Parts: sequence; structure tokens; C-alpha cells
Amino acid sequence: MAKLCFYLSTFCLSLFYFMACLVLSEVNISTDDEHALLAFKSSITSDPNNLMLSNWSTSSSSSSSLCNWVGVTCDLGNGRVKSLNLSNMGLVGTIPPQVGSLSFLEELDLKGNSFHGELPHELYQLQQLKLLNLSYNNFGGFILDSISNFSKLVYLDCSSSFSKGSNTILPVIGQLQHLKVLRLDNNSLSGFIPPAISNLSSLEVISLGYNTLSGEIPVSLLNISSLRHFSAGYNNLNGTLPKELCHQLPQLEFLLLDFNQFEGTIPASIGNCTSLVLLSLSNNFFTGPIPMEIENLGKFEHLAVGFNDLSGPIPSKIFNISTLKYLYLSYNSLSGVLPSEMGYTLPSLVQLHLTGNKLVGSIPNGLFNATLLTKIDLSENQFNGLMPTGFRYLSILEVLHIGGNNLTSSHELEFLTSLTSCTQLKRIVVTGNPLKASLPKSIGNLSKSLELFQADLCKIYGNIPLEIGNISSLLNLNLYGNDISGPIPTTIKGLQKLQSLNLSYNELQGSIIDELCEIGSLSVLSLSSNKLSGVIPTCLGNMASLRIVYMDSNKLISEIPSSFWNLKDVLEVNLSSNALVGELPYDIGRLRALAKIKDNVAFAQMHSTYSCVNHFGCCIHSSSAM
Repeated sequence: MAKLCFYLSTFCLSLFYFMACLVLSEVNISTDDEHALLAFKSSITSDPNNLMLSNWSTSSSSSSSLCNWVGVTCDLGNGRVKSLNLSNMGLVGTIPPQVGSLSFLEELDLKGNSFHGELPHELYQLQQLKLLNLSYNNFGGFILDSISNFSKLVYLDCSSSFSKGSNTILPVIGQLQHLKVLRLDNNSLSGFIPPAISNLSSLEVISLGYNTLSGEIPVSLLNISSLRHFSAGYNNLNGTLPKELCHQLPQLEFLLLDFNQFEGTIPASIGNCTSLVLLSLSNNFFTGPIPMEIENLGKFEHLAVGFNDLSGPIPSKIFNISTLKYLYLSYNSLSGVLPSEMGYTLPSLVQLHLTGNKLVGSIPNGLFNATLLTKIDLSENQFNGLMPTGFRYLSILEVLHIGGNNLTSSHELEFLTSLTSCTQLKRIVVTGNPLKASLPKSIGNLSKSLELFQADLCKIYGNIPLEIGNISSLLNLNLYGNDISGPIPTTIKGLQKLQSLNLSYNELQGSIIDELCEIGSLSVLSLSSNKLSGVIPTCLGNMASLRIVYMDSNKLISEIPSSFWNLKDVLEVNLSSNALVGELPYDIGRLRALAKIKDNVAFAQMHSTYSCVNHFGCCIHSSSAM
């Protein structure tokens, strides 16, 4: 019995010792993490939301309380810190070397703060790290070769992380065998894309845009069959795209290579990327046709190949891709006609950009079956025929740019009436089309959101309708170079947000109305080359927002009102070729820019503080005269 008691007491003592050691070990482990986190807190110089200051505290007697701190997640098994997420907290500071003591850390997310300084060497001791997000900070230097220590790393995002410097993509990144996401955008990286990246057989995302990378894309990179997203736009990459571009990329969804220096043709193998959703090759030097094989892309939503030198017709099958939402083909040399049924087969189309090509024929009525359209830009082509009136079916249209063609219209611009159904319309540009019609009264029913109406050089005649004053959100009204006659309507004062009014080179008669002075936001007033008569309104001198005033080549008489020279911030004034008389006052010196007054009937002798350059008819203050 005594022996049994001895063994029992020995067992209990051993168990107590073991439990004490276990507790002591856990306390030490938690203390290591706690010290590292408190060092992190001490390295923060600004915490605008007071998150760490008020929350990261050791006031609690519980050794595991740090697991409840903001941004901290602990492993339920061992109690160690496994995730530190301080993203988008507005923090300013540095990463302390003590971060290397968080030896069980799997995720470190510091995205969207203002951390600075170089990454401490101790950071690379975190061998359990699977996610590292340093994006949108201001670190100095760059990632070191020691990143190869992160053998378990799956996600690396250093987009916009490092302040400007001369850095390159390290080939050792190719040793991170588990890496699936690599984002290094906008870090002023130079040099070549290292072929070693192609060793990352699990890679799904490569994002290298907005750097100064040069050279060709390594062909081996295009053999990573798991790749879903490859972005290297806004660099100096060059060469041609390999013919076998999509032979090994069955999962590729996004390919962005815009704003580089690629040349040659777009390879027909692009049609093998059957998962492709977005293709952006704009602003390069590609030549030749758009490959017909694009029709194989059944999931395609976004095609951008603008600002190249592509030629030939647009493949008709492109207009059969029912998933297509955005089509950007602007500024190429594409020719041919648009298919009459295009709108029926593009039910998802949201934006259509074809400006600056050599397209001919009429604008197909089928286009108006694409009722999700918000932006249409067909300008600077060779379209002809009547301006279509089917716009009434595009109820959510926001932008219509159709200038620089050879489109005509009915006598009262019926297409404008059809546009009154587009209640979200913000911009209308029909510049340079020989419309040969008058503005309809229905112009006043255009969208209350309309900000730009540009119909210059369109051979428009007749009066400006009184209803023009109903377009209350208008910022820019341009009717330059037409045959518009009659007076400036007094209702124009309703355009209270107007910043630029250009009615030059028309046949307007009557006076320059005082109601113009009620448009308090007006910055540009251009009334040149009309038949306006009478005097310059005195109230113009109260329009502090005016920067450019053109009233030349009219029939204005009398003196320039003295209040006019109150416009001390005006940049350009042209009153030449009128019948103005009188003396130029000292106040002309308030003007920042030249004032053209030549070819008027008579002015009294200018004051001696001004020099007159007769050839230009300009008055210059003597302090500016050379």
C-alpha cells in the first residue's frame, strides 16, 4: 500500500511538472509574439483611426489577449499569431526587425498604408509565409534575393509598393514553386522579364504593368498552362507576339499588353485562348488584319486594339460574339462597312469605339437593338447617308461622338429629337457633318444631364431656339462655323453651368445681350465674325470667371465700357474689326494677356505707359514691352 502511494505521488508530481512546463512554454511563445507586435506598434508614427493605439494593449492579464487585437489572427492549435492584416488603415511607419520573431506567421497584409523605409532582413525569416501583400505603400529599395526563403509563398502583391528607383525583377522569384499570384505593377522596374518565372508551374496571375520593362516576352512564359491573367501594359516591351501565343494557355482569361512597342501581326493562335474574356493590345505598332480566329472566343467581353496600324475590314464574325461588351478599334486603318444586323447579334454591347478609321457606308439601324449601349464613338470615318433616328431605343446612352463624317439629316435634325429619349446623355458631338438643317425646338428636351453639345461646321441654319435655355446642365455649347442667324436668345441665361459658349462664324444679328452676364460660370465667350451690333454690355466687367473673350469682326460701336477692364484675370481679348471708338484707359494694364483692338474706327492717343504693336493691334503694358 505504501509503495502504491509512493508511485501515485510520483506520478502526480511528474504530471504537475509537465503541465507547468507546458504552460510556461505557451507563455513564452505568446510573449515572443507579443513583443514583436508591440515593436510593430512602436514603429507606427501615425494611426489616424486610433485602431492600434486603443486596441493593441497589454492591460489584460490573459496571455492570449493579443489574439483579440485588431488585425491579428491566431492559430487555434498552438496559439501563435498566424495572420497580421493591417490593410487600408492609413498607417504611417516602418516594419520593425522584430517582425521576424512571428515565426508561425502565414499571412502579412499591409496593403494601402504609408509604410516607408526598406524591408528589414528579418522579414525573410518568416518561412511559413503564404501571403505577402505590401501593395500601395512607399517602401524604399526593393525585394531582396532572400525572398527565396519564402518557399511556401502562394500570393505576392507588391503593386505600387516601392518609391521610385532602379530595380529589376529578381530571377530568384522563379524558385517560389508554390506561387500562384505575382503582382509587381507600378514600381519603376526596368530590365527584362526573367525567363526563370516560367519555372512557376502553378502561376495563375502575372501583373507587371506600369513599369519600364523592356525586351521581349520570354516564350517559355507562355507555356504556363495554369495562367489566367497576364498583364504587362504600360512598359517598353517590344518584338512580336509568338505565333504559338495561345497553344498552351487554355485557362487564360485576361491578356493586357497595351502601351508597349510590339509590332508585327496579331497571331491567329489568339483564337485558341478559348477562355479569354479581355484582350487589350492598344497603343502598339501592330499591323495587318484583325485575325478572324477571334470568333472562336465564346466568352469574350472586351476587345481593345486601338491606336495601332491595323488594316482591312473588321471580321464580320466579331459582331456575332454575343458576350462582347466593349469594342475598342479606334485609330487604325480599318475599312469596309458595318453589318446591318450588328445590334441583333451584340445584345451585351456597352461601348463601341470605332473612331479614326476608314469605315464607309451608312450607320446600320440594327445598331439600335444593342439597348445596353452607353458610349458610341464613330467619329472621323467616312460614313454617309442620313443621320439615323433610332437613338430613341438607347435609353441609357451617355456619349454620342459621330463627328467628322459625311452624314446628312432631315430639315429639322430629327436625330436630335430621337435623342431626347436618352435621359442619361452627357455628350453629343456631331462636328463636321453637312447636316444642312435647323435646330429643332425639341433641343430643349434633351437630357438634363447633358454637359457638351458640339455641332460646329455642320451647315446648320435658322435661329437658335428659345428652348436652348432648358439644357440646364450644359457646360460647353459649340455652334461655331454654321449659318445660324437671328438674335442670341435671352433664354440662354438658363444655362447657369455653362463654361464655354462658341457662336463664332455665323450670321447672328442684334446686340450682345445682357442676359449673358447672368451666366456666372462662363469662362470662354466667343462671338467672332457675326453681324452683332450695338455696344459691349457694361455688365461683362462683372463676370469674374471670364478668361477668353472674342468679339472681333462684328459691328460693335461706341466706347469699350470702363468696367470691361475689371477683368484682371482674362487671358485673351479680341475686339478687333469693329467700329469701337474712344480712349484706352490706364486700366487696360490690369489685363494679364494681350488685347487685340486693331481695325476699329478711332481711338484717342494711348497713354504713354503702353506700347502699341500696330501690326497685331495689341496693347502691351510698358513693363512687358520688349
